[in-house]
Amino acid sequence: MVFTSGVFPLARISQVSMEFMLVFGLVLLVSGIFLKVLNSKVSDFQDQEDFVLMQNLASVLRNEVLLATQVNNNYIRQFVIPPNLNGKNYSLALEKDILSINITGEKGKSVAVIFPAEIKGGFLEKNHPGFLNYCITKNSNDIRISRNLVSLELASVNGDYVVLSSSIKKKDTFTLYLRSDCVFNLQSVSFDLVYSPKVSFQGAKVPDTHLSAVANSINDPLSKWMGKAGYYTSSCSASSALRCNQMFIVKLGKGPLGSGVVLELEFKADQIGDSDIGVRNLEVIDNKIGPNSPGYIPPSSQGVKINIKS
Repeated sequence: MVFTSGVFPLARISQVSMEFMLVFGLVLLVSGIFLKVLNSKVSDFQDQEDFVLMQNLASVLRNEVLLATQVNNNYIRQFVIPPNLNGKNYSLALEKDILSINITGEKGKSVAVIFPAEIKGGFLEKNHPGFLNYCITKNSNDIRISRNLVSLELASVNGDYVVLSSSIKKKDTFTLYLRSDCVFNLQSVSFDLVYSPKVSFQGAKVPDTHLSAVANSINDPLSKWMGKAGYYTSSCSASSALRCNQMFIVKLGKGPLGSGVVLELEFKADQIGDSDIGVRNLEVIDNKIGPNSPGYIPPSSQGVKINIKS
């Protein structure tokens, strides 16, 4: 007698196992293809989102430049860039009238935009929290994007702080504001004050925020904080056609963020004609970033022209 009762059940089990493995393998293959397609779609979507955000930022900055081209000189406006794009680090590179935006570490992730004018200045190499503020300025038809900006502006004539123009009369006394913009936690400012012999330098003082007209025009925490700063002045060398005073302002401690008046400079109009008053050899230091910091942007300055009439 031959017993065969166990043969067929074993074969059946083997066949079922084989079918299961085939089905399981097919499911894995289909799942892998699905996940690959899904991942590709997600990646494509993120790429599109990255490019949209870069293009939006480029458009915003281009509009800032376009606005600056349409206004008069002595224009200044502050703007803030985002810390990242779609959660990714990025950099801004400015070369004359071309701005490039690049996603860090991702090849091919870049956008370029052409500005309607050549731009001076630039951006930090890396975007750090607390260093996302920049200023766009226009002076002598030059447009600049920068941090650490210092400018001179006419504040008063014969004690009158309501000044409508930079045209004054011979023998008038006038005050210039030395104003800082886009400087954070200001520590010190040093520079050479250079001017023509048509005017004479009378002295300097820290911001007088007690005068209502001055307080209204420089209503900023930085101006009030600098009101307790120390300043020093000495003569310096310049060409025979110019006069020069070396200025140094220092304030210990951590200053507030913002823009404001650092110093008031007193002059007297001695001769008829135009007198250019400017800033040279400028150094601006705050307690977070300095000349040895990566991406440091050297400070920029704007002077003022005074027209003296009879």
